[in-house]
Amino acid sequence: MPLIPVTLTAREERTSDISVLHFMPQAAFAFDAGQYVEVIAPDFEPRPFSLANAPRKNNAITLHVRDLGQGLSRFLCRNLNIGDTVQIEGPHGHMHSKAATAKPVFMIGGGTGVVPLLAIAEDIVRKGLSEDGMVLIYGVRLEDDIHCRKELDTLAASGELSVHYAIGAETPDKILTRLAPKLALHTVYMSGPDPMLFNILPSLKAHGMKDNALHTDADLQVLMGLPS
Repeated sequence: MPLIPVTLTAREERTSDISVLHFMPQAAFAFDAGQYVEVIAPDFEPRPFSLANAPRKNNAITLHVRDLGQGLSRFLCRNLNIGDTVQIEGPHGHMHSKAATAKPVFMIGGGTGVVPLLAIAEDIVRKGLSEDGMVLIYGVRLEDDIHCRKELDTLAASGELSVHYAIGAETPDKILTRLAPKLALHTVYMSGPDPMLFNILPSLKAHGMKDNALHTDADLQVLMGLPS
């Protein structure tokens, strides 16, 4: 895939270590909501970042980047200035909003792993894909770690998304148990830290989720400790 230059047009500091970066590609860039790109800058190892928005007419893309204190993430969050350019390669990934067509949707997200789910939910709302709306369980360690409340509030205001925050000891699997959904007819998306996904998988299956209804870019073989 060709490398595409993208120019930083705006930055939002959402938490002490997470920045929302808005870019304008300098060439045509087609992608599906839920996919990710490799970001490439001189002197740094490339890193994958999920696209936080559905495709837009003006071609803009948004990334949510956690500053890890070094490497590319530190450069993007602290040293990349408005008007500066980096490159992206992609898109990659197999989570797509089209899997939600005419089906209710259940989502599990954790930390910055929720980002592709934001894009998918935006696309589902825009296109009216879901039959019975969407439910999202979003897990974070602390309330201050919720970096995408603005996007979630906007989606919830559409009436199509119900958000349940799992904070600290109130883990996503506990909320899933309390909600007790019947998932046999749902499309299920999940994205987040491997330990969280590992803990939630048995509960999703216990509530009727079919294996072919699960959409994730996590490596399920690795996640479940199975031979690849």
